[in-house]
Amino acid sequence: MAKQKLEDVIEPLGARIIVIRDQAEDETLGGIIIPAQAQEEPSLGTVVRAGEGCIAEWSAGDRVLIPKFAGKEITVADWTVVVMEEDEIFLRLHLEDKDKKKAAEAGR
Repeated sequence: MAKQKLEDVIEPLGARIIVIRDQAEDETLGGIIIPAQAQEEPSLGTVVRAGEGCIAEWSAGDRVLIPKFAGKEITVADWTVVVMEEDEIFLRLHLEDKDKKKAAEAGR
């Protein structure tokens, strides 16, 4: 049996957006290992799906900056996602691949 895609399993209602937070870095650029309990919650995430009530047009894969305590974190079928209102998202990022790591470091 094929594993279902997250966007096929979960559907946000109204003006809600489903976001997967980026993974916390476990090592600094200088090579220092950061213990799990000391890692900060990432501020960057990727949009999985947006509800039909959203004002802006959102696409799966959009990169966004979100507050540390925004939305409600839930686990659905082995995925941990954040369900949030559209107005909780600070901004949408339009980055080249080489700039994504810089933005991830700046977002902490």
